[in-house]
Amino acid sequence: MESETSGLPPEAVQRCKKEALRDGAFAGLTCGLTGALVGARIMRLSRNLTIVSGCLTGVLSGYLFTLAFRDANIAQLKKDVRIAAARSPFVPDDRPQ
Repeated sequence: MESETSGLPPEAVQRCKKEALRDGAFAGLTCGLTGALVGARIMRLSRNLTIVSGCLTGVLSGYLFTLAFRDANIAQLKKDVRIAAARSPFVPDDRPQ
């Protein structure tokens, strides 16, 4: 993960991660509630199995959504940095001498 974010502003990377956690938590909560509803209504699970399925669904989907949102936010940040660098009138000379 560190090599992905090298060359990016650290505060912007932290903001991307924080936004991904917020969005992933919301997605996990939504999926957990949906999983519990499906377990109770469609699959006719008992009350305890419904709770377990809702919790597992919420935690696993929240984790996976967080990873996906983090990667998408980092990719967008890289794109924004690249565009800002292209618009900058200052172009560093990185060529070896």
